[in-house]
Amino acid sequence: MGSRPNSTVEESAWVSGGLNSNDPSHMLSNNQSPDALNFDPSEPEGAVKRKGFSKWTTNVASAGSGDFVSGLFGGTVDISGTPTIKIMAAEGTKLYDFGASSVASWPTPLTDGSSGPTITTNTPVRMVLFDDYFCIFNPGGGPYKWDGVSVTGVSALQNGGGTSTYPINGAKGAAVHKQRVYAWGVPTKLSFYYWSAAGNPEDWTTADDAGNEAIFIDDGTAINGIQSSGDVLWVSKQSASAGTEGKIYGVFGDTPATSTIKPVAHFSALNQEAMLNYDGVMIIAAEEGIFSLSGRGIAMLSRDIQSEYLAIPNKGTICMGRHLNQVWVAYPASGTDNNRVFVLDMALGRWSKYSGNGNIRVMTNHPDGTLLTGRASGDILVDKQVDGTTDNSAAINFYWSTPDLAFGDFSRDKVGKLFFVHAKDTGSYNVTMTRYLDGELQTDSSAYTFSVQGTGNIDRVVERMVLPSGDRNSKFISFRLTNNTASQDITLFGWAAYAEVLDPTR
Repeated sequence: MGSRPNSTVEESAWVSGGLNSNDPSHMLSNNQSPDALNFDPSEPEGAVKRKGFSKWTTNVASAGSGDFVSGLFGGTVDISGTPTIKIMAAEGTKLYDFGASSVASWPTPLTDGSSGPTITTNTPVRMVLFDDYFCIFNPGGGPYKWDGVSVTGVSALQNGGGTSTYPINGAKGAAVHKQRVYAWGVPTKLSFYYWSAAGNPEDWTTADDAGNEAIFIDDGTAINGIQSSGDVLWVSKQSASAGTEGKIYGVFGDTPATSTIKPVAHFSALNQEAMLNYDGVMIIAAEEGIFSLSGRGIAMLSRDIQSEYLAIPNKGTICMGRHLNQVWVAYPASGTDNNRVFVLDMALGRWSKYSGNGNIRVMTNHPDGTLLTGRASGDILVDKQVDGTTDNSAAINFYWSTPDLAFGDFSRDKVGKLFFVHAKDTGSYNVTMTRYLDGELQTDSSAYTFSVQGTGNIDRVVERMVLPSGDRNSKFISFRLTNNTASQDITLFGWAAYAEVLDPTR
């Protein structure tokens, strides 16, 4: 009996699965990508180039002489019966009020009428809004309060600064939970959290139901973050050797007197900036991965990017934020500057990875929903994300890679024949295709650049590329589609590839 003749086999997919850099490339579904960059995970129709960012502050901060924006917070206060938006920022030793809109230069720093609030350079400045006061926490000074009115109106938050029953001087951070402010990180009391009187962030006296409590003081760890998800107050504790030991505790109950504290997870958040309330679900970035905590227990969210996440060399500066249905996790690809962002659409369960957004140190939401980010290193600025088609006039480097394709039989050699791309006509733009044989980039006539522009009334375009007939045999073939031209909207719906599958040899 003769050998089976060569056959041409198709592989195709709609690119709807998102990034999966955790599993082996040859084991992915065809709609997933083992290596994709700068596509919006919230666009279910395909791989759509993400929006860029613009400067929210045009000029660089200089007065504080810090290395990064150390605090950023947005809220609305009532000033003489008028709801007033305030964006607060800290840099170096200074605290600023930007108001509601983008500015060219950083404004005059806030002061207390004499020397200004004590802000320790290059340490986190954490802020909450309660009872029309901005409550400002930073190690080395404070906490402070500001009513949003005068640049000289900053004063001590706590009863004139430490005269209460439970002094919280030097506390590192806070959260608002069930009509109280909860503070943590008080020096010499690192396993304690403190709470204010109900409805009053300035009152920390015993007679008015303020107090403190140790969170498992003998577990060998210290509180490094507190956040509320509405029903539950989540407390993260971490050992002095970060990343080796830690726990997450949940505080359940309506008042401190009736609450119970339960250990929930045997890992800790990396810091308070790595704890995010997403519609009543607490999202935690830990050394071990990214998790959600709720009444339904613990779920790992980072499964599709887990190996890449674990390989991050220094997770201590990771911070999180939210844009619409998206959770943003800024992290350092190397060093300590968060120059990459993992982005998860919580509704679709679809991951993406961004680069070029600026070195993000802190994030906050403008009351209108805009995501604002504070930079680290280089120019110390506040940026507006998801704004325009460029990253501050620079091109956004977009690409989407297919999995390693075996064309039905990983054991047989194959030679590529044709490659098709189905894209959206958003005006003439170029997409470049390169190909890989058994993981090796082919440099001989490898780049196929085509202009996506429809004819007639159709807004969808199918482009066809003939692959070189002289390609060597390979077990796996993969393709990458790239665009890094400024101000070009890219939408890829799907792809199809054809290869000749050869007779087996012996």
